[in-house]
Amino acid sequence: PAGCELVGDAPISGSEFLVMPFAAGHIPGDAPAIDPWLCSLAADAQRAVHVDFLDTLAAVHRVDWRRAQLSRVLRGARQPLAHELDHWEAYLHWVFGDDVLPDLADGLAWCRAHLPRSEPGGSLLWGDVRRGNVVFGDDATVRAVLDWEMASIGPAEMDLAWYTALDAVIESFLPQRLPGFLDRADAIAHYEERLGRAVQDLEWHEVIVLVRSTAIHSRAMLLDAERGTGSRDAVARNPVLELLRARLTCHLRQRPVRCAPWHESGSSIPPRRRPPPTSTPVPTPERSRAGVSASGSPPPGDRSSG
Repeated sequence: PAGCELVGDAPISGSEFLVMPFAAGHIPGDAPAIDPWLCSLAADAQRAVHVDFLDTLAAVHRVDWRRAQLSRVLRGARQPLAHELDHWEAYLHWVFGDDVLPDLADGLAWCRAHLPRSEPGGSLLWGDVRRGNVVFGDDATVRAVLDWEMASIGPAEMDLAWYTALDAVIESFLPQRLPGFLDRADAIAHYEERLGRAVQDLEWHEVIVLVRSTAIHSRAMLLDAERGTGSRDAVARNPVLELLRARLTCHLRQRPVRCAPWHESGSSIPPRRRPPPTSTPVPTPERSRAGVSASGSPPPGDRSSG
């Protein structure tokens, strides 16, 4: 929904926020195979949900962000992917200090060593591409796209990879698929048709997505530990770290360019090379301002969302 009112000095949140119109509909969970609403739909309606989600994503990426002058408020318009890695390296050190988890450091290092040789033109990026951030109507069409906290400008592959990589993570733990949903290859092909070009270096983008999303999740877990509602040891036990390690091992063995998603590969997850001892505390980042977000807040010196 479009913002209808900017609320400034409000005691509710302590910072500015937008009041937007209510959009009635269904918001699916992140695991489609166990979502009550999606499971209640016939296969053709499930397919319609998936297709309209992909169509909406491509429509976001076709927005003329230059005409809308979005570069005035969003980062990334004139920055190459190497700068994006700089941003997330700074984020990792903001979260962990000098004790960045080895798997995240390895993932970032792999991305630096294998930067794509060419980069497509920039697109408006949604940032948090999930069905759980979409309101669907009873007719299976998208009514609203939510959560733009991490919006930026960059290759459309950054958004697509956020969806495909995290969808594969969910399927690795819950290997079920709705009968009406497209498989990975068909979903990517449909998106490419709507975008108007082939995607490039998607697997590279999926690796950096695993680094980014795990860093953000680690930040949230550290905040939970700070509030006494979670454990800092849980950060190093995040199962996504094992999936990242498996993906890196696949690439480092110089297998074919496309490594199968983890839940399809049939291979065991390799052991961690240097497991962090559970007794070693993970640093809790200091919050730079009251009410800082657990998910999208950038490192000091870069107040824009990532």
